[in-house]
Amino acid sequence: MSTFKPIDKSNVSITETKLYKKQSLHSGSDGINSIQYRSGSLLVGANNRSDISGSYWESLRVLYYLSGSLEGSGSNATRYNRPPSSLANWSFYDNPQRVNKFFPSGSILSIPQKYFGESIKPKSFKLVDNSTSKEVTIQDDGRGNLYPVGNSDSQSITSPSSSDNYIGNIFYNQGVITITDTGSYSSSINYTDVTISNYTLEFSSTQTVYTYEYIVTIQPNEFNYTMNTTARALRSGSNSADGMYINRSPWLHPQFTGSKTSDDPWWPGTYINEIQLYSSNAQTLGSYEVGRNQMIPLTEPVIVANLPRPIKMRDDMSMTFKIRVDI
Repeated sequence: MSTFKPIDKSNVSITETKLYKKQSLHSGSDGINSIQYRSGSLLVGANNRSDISGSYWESLRVLYYLSGSLEGSGSNATRYNRPPSSLANWSFYDNPQRVNKFFPSGSILSIPQKYFGESIKPKSFKLVDNSTSKEVTIQDDGRGNLYPVGNSDSQSITSPSSSDNYIGNIFYNQGVITITDTGSYSSSINYTDVTISNYTLEFSSTQTVYTYEYIVTIQPNEFNYTMNTTARALRSGSNSADGMYINRSPWLHPQFTGSKTSDDPWWPGTYINEIQLYSSNAQTLGSYEVGRNQMIPLTEPVIVANLPRPIKMRDDMSMTFKIRVDI
């Protein structure tokens, strides 16, 4: 007769599921920050120390666009787009992220992690700037490249996010968006004008949920004790003088067993309404005697699974329960 039993490790599994939530933000949202960066922008009288604008350019160059030993030589396509160490996505043979457009000026937009979670979902980002004479819309292509929508100064008739048309990058895991193209969206709007004033952002944040599944199998002779002494009774005709005490009795009081009598083992007439899972590393709170010389340690359950309805214990078959917990 059991009150507790271990769970076989083979009956525990973990699955992961990525969840997405649409985020709608604007230039005034808490933590949203946009700045125009400039290479070589220095503090006045600070011995060539970069000001905030210059430091952003230096950070972007080192983290995403620097081309290692090739720095300082060749065209932009040679200097950039092949760094040996970078936070950019370097899948050279499968739709690489393009970072060959990095000039002395541009814009950077940062999104706090509280909005995007683990990362921004690829192909979900959309920026709309309506502060200029014509509304500017920029989206990502799912590979970390930004391209304009509806621009009139397209440089190529190929895909909008082609190597010619892409105008910046999005680094999904860091929430960093850069607009690096210095060209024109239209005859009256330059890309350097975007994000200076009012704009809106839409994207989907990502969060991974881990689900633990425990398979608990109850045999007919298991889980047939109660730790509640007020629910127990002695077998008919027995008393404490026979060496049987309430806290050692395996029988329920007749009022809890329906048509059963106290002469019968109590488990066939009982129901289970919850399953508690305990950790073997949990701190022991004490012990409880459930049978003659049988002491059960008392610990705090780490998981309590409430069944949708009470299930009657069976004396002719085992029962299997699946408990799922999202962590």
